[in-house]
Amino acid sequence: MRYAVRLLAGALALIVTAGPARAADEESSAASAPASLSSAEAPSPEEGGVLNIVTWDSALAETMKICIPSYREDEEGNASIGGLPIRWTVISDEGSGYEDWLDATLPQNGTLAADDRADLVLLDADSLRKYCRSDLTEPLDGERGIVPDAFEDSYAFAAEAAEDETGRLKAAALELEPGALIYRRDLAKRVLGSGEPETVQEAVKDFAALKKTVEKAVAAGVPLFQTAEQSFPVFSSARESGWVKDETAERPALEIPDTLKEWAETAALWRKAGALGESALFQTEGPDAAAGGRTDGNEAAFGMVKGPSVWLKGGVWIACAAGTDNPEADAELIRTLTLDPDTLMARASGSGDFVNARGVMETMAEGYRSTLCGGQNTRKLLTAQADALGSRKSAATVYDGMLDALFQEEMAPFIGGTADYAACERSFRKRAGAQFPELQS
Repeated sequence: MRYAVRLLAGALALIVTAGPARAADEESSAASAPASLSSAEAPSPEEGGVLNIVTWDSALAETMKICIPSYREDEEGNASIGGLPIRWTVISDEGSGYEDWLDATLPQNGTLAADDRADLVLLDADSLRKYCRSDLTEPLDGERGIVPDAFEDSYAFAAEAAEDETGRLKAAALELEPGALIYRRDLAKRVLGSGEPETVQEAVKDFAALKKTVEKAVAAGVPLFQTAEQSFPVFSSARESGWVKDETAERPALEIPDTLKEWAETAALWRKAGALGESALFQTEGPDAAAGGRTDGNEAAFGMVKGPSVWLKGGVWIACAAGTDNPEADAELIRTLTLDPDTLMARASGSGDFVNARGVMETMAEGYRSTLCGGQNTRKLLTAQADALGSRKSAATVYDGMLDALFQEEMAPFIGGTADYAACERSFRKRAGAQFPELQS
C-alpha cells in the first residue's frame, strides 16, 4: 500500500487504516515541531552534494514540512535540510510503474554521477521483501550505525518484513496501516438488531460467524459488502504460509494458500447470494465521505470493529539505495523520521501517521474519541490490531505482493460467474510461471 492511504475495492468490509489521508473523524491537533530538530548541520564534505529521495507522491515531503524544522522548500519547489539540498524524484505508481523504475535504475545507481544517484527510496508492503532481499538496498547497520535494538519499541512484524535472508535490517517503517472494519450503524441495526460495536464484532468474530451474518444481511435486503477484492487482506493475512514452500530451493514450488482458495470460493457465493452491492453495511469509503447525504447528517453514524482476523493493510518503509553517496545523511534522516521520539509524536499528532512506535501510539490513543464513530476510541482498536500482528515470518515470501495481485485478477471471472475455478487457477499458474520462471508453477 502506498503512503497515501488506498482503500481496496472489495467484499468483507472497509479496510481502514490510520494513515495521512485519513477520515475527518480522526481528530488530530496540529503538532508543533520538536525543538530538538530545529537545526541541521551542513553535509559532510565526504558526502554528496544532493540528497535524492525517490517516492510515488508528495506525502513524505508534506510530513517533513510539519515535523522537521530545518526542512525548507521555496515557491519553485527547491527543498533542503540545513545546508543539504533535497531532490524529490516522484515516480507514478500506476500499474507497476514505480517498481519498474526501481528495477531499471537501482542496478546501475552506483555508476551514475554522484548527485544523480538515488539515496533513499520508499517501499510499500507489497514490494518490501523483494528489495530488502536483494543487493539493490543496503543494510542499515554497519557504516550507518542503525542497529536493530534501536527499534525495541516498534512492532516486531515491521522489522521482520524488512530483513534480508541473514536477518540484517534493510529498511525502517515510516508508517503502518493496521486493518479494521468500518460499518454503518443504521444498517447494522437492520441486520443485527443493534449498531453497537460489541454486537457487530460478535457477528464477524470469525469466518463461521461471518457466514451467518451474510445470510442475515441478504434476508434483510442489505448488501453486507461492496466488492469481492476488499475482503482479500482479511483472508490473506489469516494464512499460515506464503506462496512458495521453500524460497531457498533451486525451483521453489508455487502453492496456493488454502485461505486464498477459500476467499475466491466465498466471494463467488457472496455474489450469487446478492451480498455484494452499493449501500452496504460495510462501506468502501471512510466515514467522512460515506456521511455525505446518506446518514441524515448523523455525525455518529459509523462504527469500527476488528473483524474475523488480525491483518495489516499495508505500510511504507524507507531504505538506502545501493550506490548512495550520502550514507551519513541517509542514516540521519531515517533516524529522525523513524526513531526520534519528538518527531514520531509530531508525525502521529500532526500528520496523523500510524508510526512504528508502540509507546507513541498508545499515548495518542489515551482518551481519544472519534466523533463519526460514535465516540469510539478507534485509535485504541488500531493499536491493539498492530500489537496482535506479532511475528509474520512464517507466512511471508518475496512473491507475496505480486502473486496476491495476480491471483485476485485471475479469480475475477470465477467470482463473477463467467468461468469455473479450475480454469482460473490454470490461467493464474500460467501467468505466474511466465512472470517468475524460477517457480514450479
